Amino acid sequence: LQGIKGQTVRVRRPESLPGPRCPLSGRGYVVPDGNTLILGSNYDNNFDDLTPDADATAYIREKTARMVPGVDETEIVDVRAGVRVKYTDSTLPLLALALPEYLQDPSGIPDAVRPPTK
Repeated sequence: LQGIKGQTVRVRRPESLPGPRCPLSGRGYVVPDGNTLILGSNYDNNFDDLTPDADATAYIREKTARMVPGVDETEIVDVRAGVRVKYTDSTLPLLALALPEYLQDPSGIPDAVRPPTK
């Protein structure tokens, strides 16, 4: 198993993007959250700590600005970094390896990773 460091950037929602919008995904992602947007992400296979990186922040803002113009010029509210686990020979998260089976029979999805139901 190997850890991959990833980082997200939360920015103030640009005035040019009023109201709730749906999440966008492409070469990165933009997720609306109230008056902010969560921008992501990057992947770092070689890291020494979980401190957010200024170069990664700039990279994330630049690539998500292709989806939401101006998002790279808005106020940064928060920057976070974390780690996810993958098999060494794959870039997929561990759960993704079981996805085909779970699509055939969703009852086998562990409760710990199920989305909450209303």
